[in-house]
Amino acid sequence: MGRPSSGPKHGCSVITLWFLAGLAAVMSPAQAQVGSSAYNVAIEALTPKDMDAPWDIPTAIANLQTALAGAEEPAGQAKINLLLGLCYMWDGQIDKAIDASEAVLEYDPNMVADFPEQGIWGLSPLVRLGDCYRAKGDWATALQWWEKAIRQFPDGQAVMANLVMARRELGNAHLMGSLPPAVMVGQTYLTGPTKNANNRVLATGADLGRLLGARVKWDHNKRELEIVAKGLKLVLSAGATKAVLNGRQVPVPVAPAMAGGQLLVPLRFVAETFGRRVIWEAPGRIAWVR
Repeated sequence: MGRPSSGPKHGCSVITLWFLAGLAAVMSPAQAQVGSSAYNVAIEALTPKDMDAPWDIPTAIANLQTALAGAEEPAGQAKINLLLGLCYMWDGQIDKAIDASEAVLEYDPNMVADFPEQGIWGLSPLVRLGDCYRAKGDWATALQWWEKAIRQFPDGQAVMANLVMARRELGNAHLMGSLPPAVMVGQTYLTGPTKNANNRVLATGADLGRLLGARVKWDHNKRELEIVAKGLKLVLSAGATKAVLNGRQVPVPVAPAMAGGQLLVPLRFVAETFGRRVIWEAPGRIAWVR
């Protein structure tokens, strides 16, 4: 993930260049001995004299490939492939960028690289794979990777923007199929399961409650969720057509249901109970909670 890249030729930024310069520093001494020379050449190729000068991506790729061939430790190979994925994308070699990013996932499916000294946080091959498939025009596969990435970065604005864009593209092309709805609460993507029931969106109640700023309590034995905020206490139960609001029974538009060990609750009913507004974007099947 990291910070958004913007540069004169290949989409690099000063922050990205700091990342490149710092990448060699995170290798173990044994790894650094194997490919240090190739790394140095690659870093030099990716460091222009000034921000208006082009990057020598082919030279960087060639030397990173040399470093990869000499790397013995899986951790070192993963970090080299992480950087190769970036460079391949900049060079327009999308299939190779996909291969390099998938190689990172083979080492660690949840790998996220942080480089605080370089001002880089949350570099993820999941995000890169989404970007690669977007470049290929495969919005459905891009969306799958970005939905995995958003679970790593639920507040990630760039990933969320890509998710919304992919859903809109698929919706406008009538390619949504059976894709479940997405829920955005403020600036955060609700990562729990969702579904449509009787033209109503059901969302993970505990996650929704927390994102609304409420205190939540789940009773597993009763399959009952308590949401408390703004002087209101709302209790919803699995399969019940009525909720309890401040001790008084009130009808719900659709009964809460269990999914994956979590209680899904009617989104609009809960959000509006606590003073929020819900906007439904039909083409992309996105519910915006304001």
